[in-house]
Amino acid sequence: MENIIIKAQHNCVSDRRTYGGRFIPIVHEYVLLLRKETPLVIPFLMTYRVNSDIRDMPGATWRDIIADILEDCNGRAPLEEIYRRVEGHKRAQSQQWWKEKVRQTLQINPRTFEKADRGIWCLVKHA
Repeated sequence: MENIIIKAQHNCVSDRRTYGGRFIPIVHEYVLLLRKETPLVIPFLMTYRVNSDIRDMPGATWRDIIADILEDCNGRAPLEEIYRRVEGHKRAQSQQWWKEKVRQTLQINPRTFEKADRGIWCLVKHA
């Protein structure tokens, strides 16, 4: 920061109004003067579209992954199909006991998954 300038405000909309109570109108403003070390370098953010598999995204949870698989299977799939679709993805490759993790995730998320029949899981339908 190079300097701070405090200056009086002029021609404000609030100058033409009358306020009741304990209102204190702003009569000055601060101007901060900043010096940039590299004035020709401007940081900016670019967005672009990427088609990516949710199972390979770093922030995806096991619940997200399995819910995505079940959505792709019209909300219902046998456990073996879920295994088949999870297998080979980064999340499964990084965990030795990934099949056990899939079963655990299905069982501990009753608001998301329900057992429709022996070995068949589906998404819970919310009204």
